[in-house]
Amino acid sequence: MMKYITILCAFAFIGLSTESTAQTTYKTVDGYPACVSKKYIDDFVTYSTDKDLKAMQSLLDAGVCIAMKSGLTVYLVDTSWGLVSFRMKGDTNVFWTVREGIK
Repeated sequence: MMKYITILCAFAFIGLSTESTAQTTYKTVDGYPACVSKKYIDDFVTYSTDKDLKAMQSLLDAGVCIAMKSGLTVYLVDTSWGLVSFRMKGDTNVFWTVREGIK
């Protein structure tokens, strides 16, 4: 009987530890910028606030920022003052976007 209780407790512990380490997934929102560094997303937001479309386009042309497509599964990596960093499912590269860029 004690053997069954030990096995039952082991399964319960494994189930709890697996649940606590699972990351919450989010989805990307269409059209929001994603940049390869916090500095570039900060610049992009500044240019957007200034309505400097040429400066925004230069970041896109340089390949340091992209316009996201909707519905991609991502994992949250870090947050900072209305910005978030994330990685796409199956990828190790980290990108930064505004908080509204993922839901």
